[in-house]
This record gives sequence, C-alpha cells and structure tokens, in this order.
Amino acid sequence: MATLNYSSVYEQTLAQKFNAELKFTALYTPSITATNKFKFTGGKTFEIPVLTVTGYVDADRDSTALFTRNHDNTWEPHTMDHDREWDTLIDPKDVDETNMVVSIGNATSVFNKQEKIPEMDKYMASKLYADLLALGTINETVPADSTAWLALFDAFMESMDDLEVPEDGRIMYCRPFVYTFLKNAQGVVRQIGTTQSITETNRMLSRLDDVEIVRVPTARMKTSYDFTIGAVPAVGAVNINMILVHPESIVAPIKVDEATMDSPSAVTKGKFLWYETQYWTAFLLEQRVPGLLINAEVIV
Repeated sequence: MATLNYSSVYEQTLAQKFNAELKFTALYTPSITATNKFKFTGGKTFEIPVLTVTGYVDADRDSTALFTRNHDNTWEPHTMDHDREWDTLIDPKDVDETNMVVSIGNATSVFNKQEKIPEMDKYMASKLYADLLALGTINETVPADSTAWLALFDAFMESMDDLEVPEDGRIMYCRPFVYTFLKNAQGVVRQIGTTQSITETNRMLSRLDDVEIVRVPTARMKTSYDFTIGAVPAVGAVNINMILVHPESIVAPIKVDEATMDSPSAVTKGKFLWYETQYWTAFLLEQRVPGLLINAEVIV
C-alpha cells in the first residue's frame, strides 16, 4: 500500500496549535493561509511581490498628455532556508503496554509542544536579530529601572512614528522581566502628584496600552542558536530583551512538505514509522527596516 502524505491535514492541525502556543504566531504565515505577502512556487521556494509607483507631477490644464504606466510590479524569488525533518519508530507492543500513551499521535503532539514550536520561536527571534544587525542597528542600552524601560519603549515608538511605520498593528515581544518592569512603571507613575508629570506619564502609558505585548520565555529570546539537534543557545549567545515590530516588515512563510506514517512492516522491523519535514524562513524586508527595533545584551 502506498504511503499517504497527511501534510495538508497535519498543517491545519498545527495552525490551531500555533495560535495557542507559538509566541511569534502573528509573524508566521502557514501555506494554508498565505496572503498576498507571497506566493509559493515550489516545494520550498516562494516569491514576494514588489510594487513601485511614481509620485505626483504638476497638472497640465492646457493639453492632454499621453498616459503612461507609472507603477511596476515584480516578483522577488526566495528559498526557505530552515529545512527540518523528524522521524520516530514506535513499537506496537509499547502502545499496548502503556495504555495507548506511547502512540504516534501522542508522540507528535509532545514533539510539537516541546520541540517544534519552541524552535520556531527561537528561529524567529534570532533571525530578526541577525537581519537587523546586518541592515540596521541593535539597541544595547541597559535600562536601570522601570521608568527607564518605559522611556526606552517610548523612544522606540517615536522612532517608528518619525519613519512613518504604521502605528496600528505594532507588536512588542519581550522577556518576562521586561514586562514586569513596564507594568511596575505604570503603577509608579500613576501616583505622581503634579499635573505636568501626570500629563507626560499619560502620554507614555497610552502608547504602551495601544501596543500588543507578548511575553516570550528567555530560552526563546537568544541572539543565536545551534540547530544541530533541536535548538540550543549557540556559544556566545546573549539575551534579546525586547523586540518592537510591525508584521508588515517581516515575511515568514511556513510549509509542511511531508507528514507520513508507515504501518508495521519488514522494513520497519514491525514498528510504526512517522516521518515529517517542514520548511520555513523569516526575513526583514530591506525597504521596511524601520519597522523592526531590538534591545539586546552586548555580545562580548
């Protein structure tokens, strides 16, 4: 019997799990929900649309000039560089003897929760750091207290305002201690007694309240990882404290290419065999670099 590829069904199940457990879910786009941000052209290749237009010219009220096309649309090719696979054998006797605890379904569920989803978060954080390091600047200041963290956040927001990054949709990913500092700052400034201080405080607080804040475990917020087996911090990696990003600045497609299961056979020595492979990538669009700001520890 031919092996069946459950990739499309499996990806739909994963999409639901991503929404519940993946911290950077707002930045990733599974192939089943691909939008006009990109289109798949092959197994792990895709293209993103690049649209350019000209600006206004002076109006001519005395004659009718020839009309021309003042926009251009091209497709920029890319390849998903994070090509990962996982397989496992399960003996039918183990399934029977553990009251179905050791089964393909349970094994893949634990793998998704403990390995795949954390790795996807780790990849995203470290890839955004690497791209911004190459195309922009990493903020390496060390805020001393809650007020200083709030001031840094406000400076990030003002930077994006000045460079015309849309305010609606911005997301801040931060380590839990940063979230605590910011929440503590809210409590402190609300007790300030002068009208001038309250006015300034309200300005900062309103901006904080307008941004979606996602707490990400420290283990998923490192500058680099070793992906040899799973995802562990690379030698010399340090912590990323805060990421302020607009999703439109990022392209991050996911595609489950294969998810198959073989029944026990002579080839598998009487065991069930599960095999899956998934491609994904993430990168900062060069024309939208202002839509990403990062604070991280200094790499020594």
